[in-house]
Amino acid sequence: GEMPELKYSKDSPEGLGLLQGLISLIPCLEEEKNIKVWLLDQMSKLCKEADKDESGGISVGECTDLFNSLVNMSLEVMHKRVSKIRNVGPPLKGDLVMAEVFGEGTQGEVMCDFVQGNEVIRFGDASNTVVKTLSMRKANSLDFERAAEKYAGFTKKLEELDKVSAREVWNQAFMHVMEKQGLLDEAGKPPSDKKTLRYDAALTSGKNAEEGKHFMEFLLRYFEFFEGESVKLSEIKSKWVSACTEADEDQSGDIDGKEGMRVWKNMLHEVRMRTNRQLEKLIDWNRRENQTPESHVIAGVLKAAAKAK
Repeated sequence: GEMPELKYSKDSPEGLGLLQGLISLIPCLEEEKNIKVWLLDQMSKLCKEADKDESGGISVGECTDLFNSLVNMSLEVMHKRVSKIRNVGPPLKGDLVMAEVFGEGTQGEVMCDFVQGNEVIRFGDASNTVVKTLSMRKANSLDFERAAEKYAGFTKKLEELDKVSAREVWNQAFMHVMEKQGLLDEAGKPPSDKKTLRYDAALTSGKNAEEGKHFMEFLLRYFEFFEGESVKLSEIKSKWVSACTEADEDQSGDIDGKEGMRVWKNMLHEVRMRTNRQLEKLIDWNRRENQTPESHVIAGVLKAAAKAK
């Protein structure tokens, strides 16, 4: 037959016994006497909330809801304790903070590495440029989750770009430059003798070097998913001359198809490596932040909840 409901009125010891039994399913609370006492004091309130049919007793189904309430309340207490610990005192050099940065043209907070006072370095800025802030606060676990999710998305997008043909990228970029320079004929074809793009005015005796600039602008279109990461894109764009120079084997000031494909591959590699480093840095920061006794209790509560399911 059906299992009888357990009464939870003050006159019945069944409710208290039920609550004690459920708390015992979360072993990590064994050392957290204060939380255990507090949860037991909430017996009437918790049981009443779980008693959906207002029968004065707790059924098997309602017992599941009661256990979930215990888990959620335990987690809430421990998260508040962790948050309080993390927010004590000012940030230290190297800590991750959320800050409003002067002159960035961004709305709201951005993640930064704390330097000192009101000085920070934008997270992901390989040039380590120190900037001033309007305001800042220590980054928390929610900030980490958002940033880690964003960088994991970047990594996935970059993996997709690995599959793009470098030859196709060069062909499309070359036609884009020809159009920008007004060199296409009525049929939309470039001059038959045009096989390279100029990028360095010094090496080409003062000839127009806009072709290299347009070439790099076209390549940056593939990284539009970094929108909002102004530092990352501006760094790549500012290095277009050095990127072309590195690929220009004969140092002629022009790049041909083979060299242009090398520019693309080098750019993709650099962006991917930098993105991976930032993701690793986020994960390492979160690992260090979670080396507190409270965080181990949180992990234990979650483990008990998963086991109970």
